[in-house]
Amino acid sequence: MSVRPGLIVLAAALLFGAGWAVRGWLADEDLAELRAEHATAIAKAERAARAEEAARTQRVQEIANADRARLAARLRAAESARAAADSLRDAAIAAASAPASDPAAADRGETAAGPGLVLADVLGRCGGRVAALAAAVDAARAAGLVCARAYDSLTDPTTRKDASWQ
Repeated sequence: MSVRPGLIVLAAALLFGAGWAVRGWLADEDLAELRAEHATAIAKAERAARAEEAARTQRVQEIANADRARLAARLRAAESARAAADSLRDAAIAAASAPASDPAAADRGETAAGPGLVLADVLGRCGGRVAALAAAVDAARAAGLVCARAYDSLTDPTTRKDASWQ
């Protein structure tokens, strides 16, 4: 009994095709499993990134809130200083325009009060300009410090070279 060579080739081709199909099914299962793992890893990484983003945003917001509180305290102190300067100017005006207690000084008349009023006017103008300049400098310094604190809160502390400006 002789087996035909065509039948052997056909059987070999069928076995090869069946093996190929089974291997394809196994590869599809492996690929699906790999895709599922990949999707899980991506979702986990996105959640971690969002958590880090939220933490950084919170740190920056806390720094901004603290700065607003410090700014409010500075504004109250500046208002107090402005009130003290106004009081000093008003006292200088009152002293300059008060009648002289010395009868000899009273004879000199109206011109005696002139230098005192000029002093009060100059004091008032200087106080106003100094307050405006101080407010501008304070605001610029505060903004720079807030920016630096926000940057520091977002960077890795082990990579910072120098924080001596604080």
